[in-house]
Amino acid sequence: MLKKKFLRTLKEQDLVRENMHLVIGFSGGPDSLCLFHLLDSVSQELKLKLYPVHINHKFRPGAAEEDQAFAEAFSRSMGWECRTFVRDCLKLAETEKLSSEEAGRKVRYDAFGQVASEIEATGVKKKDIAIVVAQNADDQAETILFRILRGSGIDGIAGIAPKRYDGAGFAVIRPLLEVSRREIEEYCEEKGLEPRIDKTNAEPIYTRNKIRLELIPLLESLNPNIKETVNRLGKAAASDKDYINGEACALYESIKTERVLGDKKEVSILISPLDKVHNSLIMRIYNMALREVGMWENVTNAHLTEIDKVRLSENPSALTDLGGYVVSKAYDKLVFLKGRVEPFSTEGAGNLFSEEAGWKLTELDREAFKAYEKEACSKGLTYGAFSAGKIGNPEKLEIRKRQKGDKIAIKGGSKKLQDLLVDWKVPKLYRDDIFLLALGNEILWVLPSEIFTNSTLREKGRFSADFKVDFRQDDRIIVLERPEKL
Repeated sequence: MLKKKFLRTLKEQDLVRENMHLVIGFSGGPDSLCLFHLLDSVSQELKLKLYPVHINHKFRPGAAEEDQAFAEAFSRSMGWECRTFVRDCLKLAETEKLSSEEAGRKVRYDAFGQVASEIEATGVKKKDIAIVVAQNADDQAETILFRILRGSGIDGIAGIAPKRYDGAGFAVIRPLLEVSRREIEEYCEEKGLEPRIDKTNAEPIYTRNKIRLELIPLLESLNPNIKETVNRLGKAAASDKDYINGEACALYESIKTERVLGDKKEVSILISPLDKVHNSLIMRIYNMALREVGMWENVTNAHLTEIDKVRLSENPSALTDLGGYVVSKAYDKLVFLKGRVEPFSTEGAGNLFSEEAGWKLTELDREAFKAYEKEACSKGLTYGAFSAGKIGNPEKLEIRKRQKGDKIAIKGGSKKLQDLLVDWKVPKLYRDDIFLLALGNEILWVLPSEIFTNSTLREKGRFSADFKVDFRQDDRIIVLERPEKL
């Protein structure tokens, strides 16, 4: 009976197809044992390959090792090899300031992701790999109640999704969400399965345990079908969530741009369209942008509120650091990027010029320079040419990041570098990443950079008006050749 229900769920919710590779979270408890056994029972029919993964969290010395031995032996008896990971979760919780539950979850999903990545590395397509975990209908009700107690909104009340994707893009599926704990226990008994029992599950030492052991029995005294009632609420919320997310996704795709800067992905969204839509859509769009730059977990309402403050700020360069991820206002856009904002300082902004770094500084006469120009043009080299007489001693030249007091000569006078960067609408987030050729505080060349959105600046940069080569007067030219990569 349960097998038919299980197969129907796999098909109707598009969780598992033929020829998939499934990484199974296998603790050895009733839920995961039932899940593993069911998947094994349909593996030949669906041509599945199973990869049971057991985590020894080292929470219960002795019992944890017995659980590990059971998981490994049971997997072998079913014809599959179990991958075991031993991790000290209490130490991890202390080091990273997590609860023991959070540490355990992190370790589990890191392990599942590692195995999934190893399968992908053998040539299996990502769409044919899924991580399978064993949350059931009772877990769903407990999760929804837990989130209600925390003050969650509609997304939280929607509960656990039957399918989601992790940060690496692997599907995480939960085929037992329609199956009650009682059905699981009956299946194990019917099939002669003897699961491992974690005795701490019967102790009210965690909030979730208290919900299961104390709150739900109290609610059942008022409504015997409280778990089914709560899960219906979750399904209604999930339906609303799906609709709103669909609207948010359509808007997000129409207002976002993305690019890669070095090894970082940047996502930008236009601000003006957000002024015309409901806050519910705006918050979801913020979440989508954060996920695209890598912030998949631990996004709080406080984070979203900080982003909204940046959007509404009158400061065209307002920004917020979310602890490893930055959201910056860049005039008419919000820019999302992985990284941190360092306070502006002249420290560490010294001369970056060196032959080893790929910079090449050469002094040429007029004729040699004309020959160099032709060769540089044919090779597509990026270079700057300057009057040697106006520079004087080339040893005083620096290639560096910006410093306070920097200025550049323009036609009819000079301008502070800071003001020029504002004119070019360079986000504050990137201003300290631009390379400069400087003589003291006099900027000879703002070097080309992918940071600039203006095509001329991106390809050629900006030269000082005071150091241009004048062939009527200059017979010596200083050439600076830029490395291919900065």
